[in-house]
Amino acid sequence: MSRSVLFTAAAIALSPMLISPHAQAANTGVAATQPLTCQVTNLPQSISFASLTLGAVAPASPDPFQIQCNDPNGGTFTVESQQGGLTNGFQSLDYTVNVNTTGLGLAAISLSATGTPTSVPTVIAASAALALPASDNADFQVTLDEAAIFAGSYQDTLVFDIAPN
Repeated sequence: MSRSVLFTAAAIALSPMLISPHAQAANTGVAATQPLTCQVTNLPQSISFASLTLGAVAPASPDPFQIQCNDPNGGTFTVESQQGGLTNGFQSLDYTVNVNTTGLGLAAISLSATGTPTSVPTVIAASAALALPASDNADFQVTLDEAAIFAGSYQDTLVFDIAPN
């Protein structure tokens, strides 16, 4: 049975009577554009330490956020301490930021703020987890590496950024 089907199909395909002399093929292009999106979202406005003692952690539990970059070459994620520590004008407190990026399949990223502005860039390969995150894929905590001696309000600004590679 399969032979007669093939033979019939071949006969129909080769039959000059069935091909219209006026038939012409037409085509059209199909195109679309996906905009580049590289962003860090869902970060808290601020975090605070309950106390300024050695080993204090803020926030108390890891704070989740989202890293996204749909560049086909991946992205470079950077954590930056703008002042290099928590400062109050008289004293600067060293601290460590630990960023858990297992949601992106990476090892933890660690930044040590030890008195001067510092940053840690990390190249992240392109992946579906980076390009199309369905939920928060990273979190962070800050740990004080020394205790405060002087009274006052201590501040620093942490910057989390992702740029296309």
